[in-house]
Amino acid sequence: MTKEVSYTVKKAKISVSIKNLVKDYNKEAYVPVIVKSGILAIDDSESQVSMTIKYNGELASPVNAGTYAITLELSGSRADQYELDYVESSLVINPININVSSLDLTKPESNTYDGNPKTVTINNTFDSIIKEGDAINLVVKYKVGDEYVTAAPSAVGNYPVSIVVDGADKNNYTVTYPAYILVISKSTYAGQLNISNITKDSFEANVTVTNSEVYTVTYSIDNGVFTDSNQFTNLDNKQRFYVVKAKIAATDVYNELVLTKVVRLSADIEAVN
Repeated sequence: MTKEVSYTVKKAKISVSIKNLVKDYNKEAYVPVIVKSGILAIDDSESQVSMTIKYNGELASPVNAGTYAITLELSGSRADQYELDYVESSLVINPININVSSLDLTKPESNTYDGNPKTVTINNTFDSIIKEGDAINLVVKYKVGDEYVTAAPSAVGNYPVSIVVDGADKNNYTVTYPAYILVISKSTYAGQLNISNITKDSFEANVTVTNSEVYTVTYSIDNGVFTDSNQFTNLDNKQRFYVVKAKIAATDVYNELVLTKVVRLSADIEAVN
């Protein structure tokens, strides 16, 4: 009597260990360390069993910063006799960090409103950090409303500053920088209160402003109500001395300014400060 016997020949396992999976960007192609074992001596040639490594499905070894999923493939005339045994992993190439310090920033000499943009600039080229030939530049941005823009602000307000990496190779770099808020404060009127046409019972008050062509002035006498009138007539000559005030109203860019002078009624004597 004949008895049929069947048996199964299992594929041999090739154990693979992948090491050194993290590196910093250095503008060079990178291949992690791969250690494999399990290929039989009779099959140990490239034509019989060879292993290919791919990064995100591509054969080329990666250069740029990023995360690359690693897959392994077997080829060759005897490749169908083997199976791979490895832990799925990824190669990580970290970008270079550029650390911008406070000393690397040039801030406006004056933060007082003058109608001109207030610019923050970076005074360091970071040539020792940026790899030769890489096209990157650091861009200063200002938060205006809900958006960060490159145009330096000139209006009164608070503007958080950010620094970003731009250029063809920007993904290979990151940047850190100190928190800084550009504050443009209101300016102060450069004003002067002038008294003229002094008589025994009247005088005239006027204001000149040298740093603004548009302003609103009201006047008061002896701490009275401020009005638009700058003519003070029919005054009591017995009092002789009057305290005159001129108030230049605040605007979006100027603080309120109050100017004061003491006037002595006389046809011949000028105002006394």
